[in-house]
Amino acid sequence: MKLLNRVPVLWKVLSAPAIAIICMAAYVGSTAVVFKQNNVRLVDVRDVQFPVLEAMTENVAALDKIIDILNAAAAAGEPEQLTGADALAGKVRESYARLAKTDSASAPQLEQLGRGFNAYYVVAREVADSIASQAGLPAKEKMQAMAAHLAASRKDMQGFRAASKQHLIETVGDATGAADRAVLIGAALGAFAVALTLAFAIVVARALLRQLKLA
Repeated sequence: MKLLNRVPVLWKVLSAPAIAIICMAAYVGSTAVVFKQNNVRLVDVRDVQFPVLEAMTENVAALDKIIDILNAAAAAGEPEQLTGADALAGKVRESYARLAKTDSASAPQLEQLGRGFNAYYVVAREVADSIASQAGLPAKEKMQAMAAHLAASRKDMQGFRAASKQHLIETVGDATGAADRAVLIGAALGAFAVALTLAFAIVVARALLRQLKLA
């Protein structure tokens, strides 16, 4: 209290608002940091994570369509139907090439997915064409290789899609959690600022009254 009595009156009057301003500045600063981090997260979701998940979902569906077309062409003995599978396969290849540029962090995995799909399609296309053209049944080794490539490609595609979906969910969850924490911190800091400002204002008011009585 003796120390407070030595402080000029002007500074005593300004001390309480100054505390409130400091607390407000701390809240604004912490909120700005959270908003900046969330903006980075949401930009990544918009430009990378969601496009990758969407494209992978389409690629998984395209693989099933390709299998159906190859089977239908082989069963009907119509090799001309294979052009539809070729078109879909081309889109899948282009998709992986595009995604590798979009998501540079996952580029090696996406390139591997592209190679795995291509390995399957090359063999499957030859098998379907051989059967559809009635050139005889393909060798057993080729059929086994096709089945192995298909199983590996399907597993890798579905695994990468599941990981992409989980990554997106976690990123959105992190952004939501950070925003919620910012609100709680703001509420706590506001309550602390009000209590501290009020307490300091009471102390200053008493000191001023004491000085006035002694004057």
